[in-house]
Amino acid sequence: MHIADRVWFKKPEYDRLKKQGFTLVDMHLHSREFDGILSAKGLMKKARKLGIGFAVTDHNEIKVALKMHQEDFFTIPGIEVNAKDKDLLVYFYNVNELKEFYEKDVEPYRYKLPSLRIYKRFAEVLEDTKDYNCVTSVAHPYGWLTKASARMLKKNSHVMREVDAIEVMNGGNTKTKNRKAVNLAHKHSKCFTGGTDAHSITEFGRVVTYAKADDVESFLDAIRKKQNFVMGKGANKVTCAIVQGVCEGRKVSYPLKKAGNRAKSSIRVRVNKIRPSIRKSKKL
Repeated sequence: MHIADRVWFKKPEYDRLKKQGFTLVDMHLHSREFDGILSAKGLMKKARKLGIGFAVTDHNEIKVALKMHQEDFFTIPGIEVNAKDKDLLVYFYNVNELKEFYEKDVEPYRYKLPSLRIYKRFAEVLEDTKDYNCVTSVAHPYGWLTKASARMLKKNSHVMREVDAIEVMNGGNTKTKNRKAVNLAHKHSKCFTGGTDAHSITEFGRVVTYAKADDVESFLDAIRKKQNFVMGKGANKVTCAIVQGVCEGRKVSYPLKKAGNRAKSSIRVRVNKIRPSIRKSKKL
């Protein structure tokens, strides 16, 4: 079966999927601990309202992920590691292994601005994950810093052999870029994940990965066995153009007002957090 048959580009049908026995999880979101405005309280309130689980994947940080694990929600211990050349999502079966991985392989290598990058390259981080029981997924392969990411993936073909999965739908990307990610996963016969990459409460839950599972272990196993699905919608072209342009240090040709009211708060958060990252990166 082609991966595209298990990826649906439409608004998640929460009630129908839950009635069919699926567990729904937004596998990529960021808290206000670093570059988002998602509070723990707001996150739990909306998760309860939608009836879905989530994975807090802050950039090179796990404080909120550990806190959420203590709550009565379906949460997958996770982190987004920003290596020098590409971002990697890592999902753990056990929260203690997430903590060990962070303290041993991430925290000692952070720059002073942890939401930017760590000293390691993508391949090095991927090698580190082999010591843990986890699922690795290439974050937004055609998203931020698209050209650099594409060159890295093409140049280092062995990376595609080692990684477990591809993020085939990212809420911050357009449908065109997400379809390219779907084709990439199919080309390399990879498992796949999906998430909103939410930085605000309005984005949370717009993309979900779902499978028939009762706990974190069976959910991640379903991904490994290619028994999961993804449903959701990405961002519009204007939103992506603004954030992508700022991220790559280009002049943004689209005025913010054209993005639409619902997208404005999210764009401002991302742009304001990206700008200092760009200034810092020039000194590295």
